[in-house]
Amino acid sequence: MPVFPMFVDLKGKRCVVVGGGNVAARKIEALMAFGPAITVVSPNAVNEIVQLADMRQIDLLLREYREDDLSEAFVAIAASDDEAVNESVYNSCVKRGIMVNTVDDPEKCTFIFPAIVRRGDLVVGVSTSGRYPSMSKKVRQHVGASIPPYWGEAVDLLEPFRVRAKEEIKNEEKRKRALREIMDEALSCYEKYERQQLLLRLERIFEGYADYEND
Repeated sequence: MPVFPMFVDLKGKRCVVVGGGNVAARKIEALMAFGPAITVVSPNAVNEIVQLADMRQIDLLLREYREDDLSEAFVAIAASDDEAVNESVYNSCVKRGIMVNTVDDPEKCTFIFPAIVRRGDLVVGVSTSGRYPSMSKKVRQHVGASIPPYWGEAVDLLEPFRVRAKEEIKNEEKRKRALREIMDEALSCYEKYERQQLLLRLERIFEGYADYEND
């Protein structure tokens, strides 16, 4: 059964990573782009994790895991090289209702890390539901190659039109057509015009729909 691709707001949420090896470091790197408050618990840690702690980007507790480390955790990563520790983390998370990912053990995961393509706020996640991660990475490469870097910047450009359209274009179908046309224009012309010129072009499209609605 495939897992549901659900996007979660992690900004400011407490994330506990149990384990301090290379796998834990990769998980931390993936998480950091989305703004959680990360605490790592492990008696040992690789240099990448120690450096992040030294820069105060994460909290690092150099000791054995204790169940109360999960207090106030929103999400947890069981990335220890000790299977017994990982199982303990998983069981505690299930008991407490905390989302948990246990590395290399899909059966002990309540969520799965996707292979991620990110262009600013444009985020694509790819998963094989934990069954074959290498395929997820392969698909990510194909998807990433098809999404120009400026598409993420275009999201910032387009969002105000969506906000305005809710108020100024009352007809739902017309609003959808307007937003599609504005998006298509923005993506096809983003590299052709300066930002202000492009905004003027998009504004003309928007006003055409809004003025018609107000007639």
